[in-house]
Amino acid sequence: MRFFSPIVKITSIRFIMVVVANFYLEIEQMDVKKKFLHGDLEEEIYMSQPKGFEVKGKEDLIADLRKSLYGLKKSPRMWYQKFNTHMLGLGFICNKEDHCIYFKYVRDHFVTLLLYVDYILLIRNNKEMIKDVKSQLSSQFEMKDLGATNFILGI
Repeated sequence: MRFFSPIVKITSIRFIMVVVANFYLEIEQMDVKKKFLHGDLEEEIYMSQPKGFEVKGKEDLIADLRKSLYGLKKSPRMWYQKFNTHMLGLGFICNKEDHCIYFKYVRDHFVTLLLYVDYILLIRNNKEMIKDVKSQLSSQFEMKDLGATNFILGI
């Protein structure tokens, strides 16, 4: 079983940056807060109480986890699966070569979304469409709008 979460390839980011520059497109960035806590677990996982947080008189009790936590090997994968399902539900198309690139076209307008763990780049040619996408993402996940992108991953 795979426990990794795919991330957008650096070559894809570079290519998209060239397209953005050549066609004078706008690019914005968002950050997902507490990304791994959004993932749903597929099986039962039990955890002992963390040291220093034991309940007096109930030290032998264990927790039945319902959501993924930081530190679980499968947390990154559970986060990606939740995000991917949500994006496909919004009508986005996932790129077959780079699974962290999503496209959505409506007539002459488009939005391209790139996912790098918890950072999201949004490329657009229509301001209203980007507002809708940001709103839809914020309704499902706790997000921070970082506005216009000046650099990403040192680029």
